[in-house]
This record gives sequence, C-alpha cells and structure tokens, in this order.
Amino acid sequence: MKITYVVLSLFIIFSCGKKSGFYSVKGEPDKEKGADLVIRNFSAQGYRIKEPLWDLYAKEAYLIYPKNLIKIHKIALTLYQDNSPVYLTASNGVLFQKRQLLTLAGRVMVTGAEGKRLETESLTWDEKEKKLYTDDDVKITFLEGDILEGKGLIADSRLNKITIKKGKLFHPPE
Repeated sequence: MKITYVVLSLFIIFSCGKKSGFYSVKGEPDKEKGADLVIRNFSAQGYRIKEPLWDLYAKEAYLIYPKNLIKIHKIALTLYQDNSPVYLTASNGVLFQKRQLLTLAGRVMVTGAEGKRLETESLTWDEKEKKLYTDDDVKITFLEGDILEGKGLIADSRLNKITIKKGKLFHPPE
C-alpha cells in the first residue's frame, strides 16, 4: 500500500477528534519551514490486505504539501516481515511519500530479529525494495558479541543480508 493513501486517511482521522494534535502552522515561524500542518504524536501504519507491514510513530510530524513529504522527529518504526519484527529508532527523518523512502538521521538504531543491532548516524529505508542503506560509519553488534564496523552499508530490511563497503570484524575477548 502506498504511503500517500495512509497519510490521507490520517488527515481525515486526525481532523475528526478533539484531541488530535492536528493544526495548521501558518504564522508560526519557529516550526519547520514550509510546513502546512503539524501532527503531534503522529502514527501511521502500512498494510497489505489485512497484513501489517509497518508501524511508524513520531513525536512530531510536519506535513509539507507542495513537496509531498513529511518531516518527522523522535521516530520509532517497526517493520513486520516473516513474523519477525525489526525496530528502528532515530532523532529525525523525512518521509518521501511518492518515492516510498524514509531517510533517518541522528542516533539511528536498528534491532533485527536475530539480535543484530545496527548503529549509524543516517539511514534510508526503501519500502519498495525492502532495503536499508547508508554511506556513513556503521557498527553492527551480533548476539554472540562479535562487532562489525565499517563505512557504508546496504542491507535487507531484516538485517539478514548485509554488505559493508569498508569494514572490519572484531571478536570479543574470551
């Protein structure tokens, strides 16, 4: 399901409730530049038929209509694939609705189903391709304690297939 339809549905839902946290930001210079709407405690879900694909939560979301994007802050994203959730958190992000991309920045952490933990400063999630990628430094900690550090990463959304552009594997001291 396209993110656009989810966001449009959210507009309708948020505009109906009194405690929605949904309001126009025109005339508020301290808010995200160019934002048309702000949603506090933002959430969105992606589904295919009745199967959940992902849940996205953010403390604040700034909707910018002309650019068809949503800037989000204090993010938690859960991806559901093969009954194994993957958790992503970050300080900031931008949701590009038409391209189905989410870019994350600031203390990005991904926790995979098998206990792998990825840490980086920026990451892009491509919903169509089900891929994660970055050109920044990365650190992956495995459940056994091994650590893989490097620069640049391409991985599937579950962190099962990982390619590090330049990296080294460290084993914990026994």
